[in-house]
Amino acid sequence: MITPTKYMNLDYSLLNVSAILVKEFSKQSIISYDELLQITVRKIGNHAMSKASFSFMWIKEGSNLLRGC
Repeated sequence: MITPTKYMNLDYSLLNVSAILVKEFSKQSIISYDELLQITVRKIGNHAMSKASFSFMWIKEGSNLLRGC
């Protein structure tokens, strides 16, 4: 199990960035990648740019598991 350290900022965590993306998806179902990235960077900062692509993959894999694919 991974334990947080004093250097870990939970605002930039994969779970938090994914939650922001899912929230934006629920507001508008059709949105471009660039627009989502801009919204995420505005809310979190430039650190979100490196986490956004991982968050998209994580969300996609989760939705595939829920569908049974």
